[in-house]
Amino acid sequence: MGSIYFVPVVIVISLLTIIFGRVFCGWMCPLGFIFDLTYRLRVKLSGLKKLPEVPKNIHNKLKYLKYVILVLFIILTYHLTTYVYCSVCPIGALTNLSGTVISFVVLIGFIILGFIYPMAFCRYLCPIGALLGIFSLKPVFKLKLNKDKCVNCKLCEKKCPVQIELTEKIEQHECIRCFECKSACRKDAVKFGS
Repeated sequence: MGSIYFVPVVIVISLLTIIFGRVFCGWMCPLGFIFDLTYRLRVKLSGLKKLPEVPKNIHNKLKYLKYVILVLFIILTYHLTTYVYCSVCPIGALTNLSGTVISFVVLIGFIILGFIYPMAFCRYLCPIGALLGIFSLKPVFKLKLNKDKCVNCKLCEKKCPVQIELTEKIEQHECIRCFECKSACRKDAVKFGS
C-alpha cells in the first residue's frame, strides 16, 4: 500500500527542489530535523557565537563524498534487486547484530558527529541530499547576496550549518534552505527570490 504513494511523493519533492532548491533538506527531512536539534543543543550548551567548521581544504573535498555515496547506492541497489535476493545484512553477519541494532549504532554515531560538526551527515554523506543537490543546481528561487548592502561582517557564514561561504559564492546545490544566514544578516543583504 505504501508503494502507491512513493512515486507521487518523489515527484512532489523533485518539483519543490527544482523550484525552491533543497527545501526538503532544511524543512522536511526527519534526519535533518534530528541533526538540526543536535547542533542547536551544542550551541545552547556551549554558547557558541560561530559554528564549528571543518578546515576549508578538507571541507571542499568532503562535500563531494555524498555524490560518490549516491552513485554507489544506485549501483548496489541495482545489483541487489537484479541479481541477488539476499536478506542477510553483511555487517550483521560479521558482527552477529540485528539490522535494528546496527541502525541505532550508526544513527548514534551520526548524531555524535553532528554534535561536533553541524549537519555533518547532510553535508558529506547523505545520498538523498546529493540527488536533491543535482536537482537544485539552477533552482527558480535562489538565495542571493546584495553586494551593495553587504558590509562583509560574515555573520551569515558564521551561522550557516553547512559551511557555505556566502560572501564569496552561494552554492545553491549545497544550501539546505534553513535561512539561518538570512536571519543572521543585520543589513538585510541576504534575499531569497526568483
